[in-house]
Amino acid sequence: MPGRRIREDHTQYRDQVKDKVKSRLKDYIKTGKKVERRGDDYIVVDIPVIELPEFRYGKTQYDGVGNGEAEVEIQ
Repeated sequence: MPGRRIREDHTQYRDQVKDKVKSRLKDYIKTGKKVERRGDDYIVVDIPVIELPEFRYGKTQYDGVGNGEAEVEIQ
């Protein structure tokens, strides 16, 4: 049945994506610190922070795509 095959492929795909996310997540986990004061003492707690990559939309300072000027071919 084609439905069974689709479910198997979908399960395999989800497993691959899950493994990739786990392996790449280590690149984005940084350590943050929270400092609290209790009386005369300070308590420092290390907190894991996930810094996700930023995507910028809109106009950039460069025109076009790639490096350098484009060559236009007229056919």
